[in-house]
Amino acid sequence: MNKRQFLKLSSLLLVQSLYGKEINANNIISNFIGKKKEKFIPATKKISMLDVPVNQNYIDSPTMLHRAHNVYLSNKFKGGRGTKHIHLVNTHTGEVFKETFKVNGRYNKIALRKFNYFMRDFRTGSVKNINPYILDILYELKTKTNHRSPFYVLSGYRTRQTNELLRRKSKKVAKNSLHIKGFAIDITSHEKSISYLAKVSRRMSLGGVGEYRAQNFVHLDTGHVRHWFG
Repeated sequence: MNKRQFLKLSSLLLVQSLYGKEINANNIISNFIGKKKEKFIPATKKISMLDVPVNQNYIDSPTMLHRAHNVYLSNKFKGGRGTKHIHLVNTHTGEVFKETFKVNGRYNKIALRKFNYFMRDFRTGSVKNINPYILDILYELKTKTNHRSPFYVLSGYRTRQTNELLRRKSKKVAKNSLHIKGFAIDITSHEKSISYLAKVSRRMSLGGVGEYRAQNFVHLDTGHVRHWFG
C-alpha cells in the first residue's frame, strides 16, 4: 500500500470516527489498490461537452477531512433503486440541464458529461470534472423541500483566474474556493426562500452550506460538514 492508498484508508477510519458509520473496509480498499487513474483534461483546455471524461469514483479532495467526507458520501449515495432527475438553469448562459443522472444507483455517464459542460467557467469556457455528489445533494434538497421548479445556478466551476477576479470584487470569495476544484455550486430559487433552502441543507449534513441572504443564494459543496452566513 503506497502513501496515497494509506491516506485514503485513513480517511475511511476518520469517517467512522466522525459519523459513527460502519463501512465495509474491504470494498473501499479494493477500490484503492490496483485501480487505474482516469485521465483528466486540463481545465485550461477548451473542449466540447462530450469530450469531458467522467470519473464516477470522484473522492479526491484537498484535505483529509474532505477526503473522509467524500468516502462517507460515496457510501451514502451508493446503490438504491429508481431514478434521480434534476432540473437546473444556468443564469449566465441560459442553458438548461434537465437530466436523469442516476438509474438504480449508477451514474448516467452522458448526463455527467453534460453536467460538466453545463457547470463550466462561462468567462473562459474552461471545463472540469464536477464532483457528481453535487447532483445527489441537489436531488436530496429538491426532494426534502418538494421543490418543483428548477434550481438556478449562479456559480459552478471557476478557474483560478476567475476566482481571483471575483476576490478583487468581494472579500467574501475564498482564495482556495472549492469552486476551483469542481466541488461546489451556488444556487437560487424562484420558488423557495434562500433561508429555507439553507436551513434544510444544514439539516441534511451532506457538506458545506453557505447562506447568503443579501445576495439571494445558497452555496453547497462536497467538503466536510460546516456552515456559515455570508
